[in-house]
Amino acid sequence: MTQKSKDINTKCVHQGELPVDQYKSAVSPLYFSTAFDYQDQGIDQYPRYFNTPNQIGLNQKIAALDNCEAGLVFASGMAAITTTLLGLLNAGDHMVVQNSIYGGAYNFVANHVNDFGLEDDYT
Repeated sequence: MTQKSKDINTKCVHQGELPVDQYKSAVSPLYFSTAFDYQDQGIDQYPRYFNTPNQIGLNQKIAALDNCEAGLVFASGMAAITTTLLGLLNAGDHMVVQNSIYGGAYNFVANHVNDFGLEDDYT
């Protein structure tokens, strides 16, 4: 028997919900804390590594909505842009960038990608 794929509405509501056994809430709570106790997790964790409870739930929800293995949220557009470029490109790669991109991204490419061994041209 094949498992029926979930409708987008079901994914929006149920994917990424974190188990909260202590209070038996129907949905995951929003954690407004900036500090977390990561004892007994078995791996190194730090809130800036995209692993707060809210980030974990949202990452899972985004992955489900995009039908992919993992999702990742960022605090800013530039964080997303630089992580994507530096995560996908290797030293020696050449990128062609349009002149009308976001100014922060243009500045990063124009002034910093060469430091990573990347080549760039503009069109």
